[in-house]
Amino acid sequence: MAQSSSAEVAVVCGNCEKPLQPNESPCKGCGSTRRRYNVTLTANLVFSRTTLKAVGKTPSGFKKFEQTVRDKIGGASKWVAREILSFDRTDPNATKKTHVVEEQNPETGEWITKHDEHKTFPARRRKPTA
Repeated sequence: MAQSSSAEVAVVCGNCEKPLQPNESPCKGCGSTRRRYNVTLTANLVFSRTTLKAVGKTPSGFKKFEQTVRDKIGGASKWVAREILSFDRTDPNATKKTHVVEEQNPETGEWITKHDEHKTFPARRRKPTA
């Protein structure tokens, strides 16, 4: 995730709230030396989406294993999310599907699992072994 940010500082008299220069002392309006600093922070975040796909094939071209990992923006929450989807066909009688989606809480940085699916299906397009 790329970001750019800026900060602005405004100095005012802590007594009469007259705008002051950063090194101006005492206040020309009331003579006070108290200061209040108003700080404004601005951040612009750019989310970079990435996808990585790995495929393991036999010499004949049969996909024994495939996994896709990607970054995305979560549905309802609009939080940064990561998704892992894999199919394991190493067992000639079954295909195992794993699908996990985690979203990152922007306030705490903690990853929260939103979807965790693990299913096994009968193998298709190949002959089961006895």
